[in-house]
Amino acid sequence: MMRQKITVPIERLQIGLIPDIVYAQKPFWFGHSSRSLKLDLLKPRSDRPLPLIIWVCGGAWVMMEKSYHLPEMVHLAEQGFAVASVEYRTTNECTFPSQIEDIKDAIRFLRAHASEYNLDPKHFGIMGESAGGYLSILAGTSGSTRIFDTGDYQEQSSAVQAVCDWYGPSDFLDFAKENDAFPASPEALLLGGPAPSIPEQTAAADPCTYLSPETPPFLILHGNDDHTVPFRQSEILYDRLTTNGTPVEFYEIDGAEHADRQFVQPVTRKLILDFFTRYLKSGDL
Repeated sequence: MMRQKITVPIERLQIGLIPDIVYAQKPFWFGHSSRSLKLDLLKPRSDRPLPLIIWVCGGAWVMMEKSYHLPEMVHLAEQGFAVASVEYRTTNECTFPSQIEDIKDAIRFLRAHASEYNLDPKHFGIMGESAGGYLSILAGTSGSTRIFDTGDYQEQSSAVQAVCDWYGPSDFLDFAKENDAFPASPEALLLGGPAPSIPEQTAAADPCTYLSPETPPFLILHGNDDHTVPFRQSEILYDRLTTNGTPVEFYEIDGAEHADRQFVQPVTRKLILDFFTRYLKSGDL
């Protein structure tokens, strides 16, 4: 038996999860019904509004699981960030631009409910992997337009203040050259056909179409052994962001394949944390 009085120093933030927040209703089952789109919100307890990182899961736009990566996001919450992992519709339901419209619906919803969830609406970032990386890139570059803002809370901005892209495609025409575009490819299912055959739709889906002086800072992470999304896709994005005058950091991860373990190691975690701290935080939380 043992009884002892101890003093416990406060060395970390207490993290909580609010699952399955409904942020939008979308048409479903051939327009005869509707279904909810949801997000999970991971956040620390804080007396001050929290900067937010929106996470967008990959899955070739064919499938996605909003909750799968949440354990990997806890380290960001421990450093004073809220993290919202957002569900979006996949290509078995609808084609582009529905997916980016969903992401922007979520951004506006979170801004509209910032006081309820103790979020700082002036400091929103976005991060995603693969297909989610693409949607994060597009959300970042199109922030100064309203072209994809089609849902509720139109009084709110869908712009973000920082973007972290993990190996997302950025140029579908170039992607088609390297991957022999065919009608059933993931990118063709997203666009509604092979990129070379639908130039107007492809141009509308190209994130760099929307580059402007307001494009926020970018962090790009890509493995040079990626056999799913060619490494060149990130080189193209880096070059175009640089030409646009956008602050951009690009890390080529040696020997990393698509969605490899290197992306969740301490080295890469620190790159991500330092980037979002620099652009989303204003003082200690």
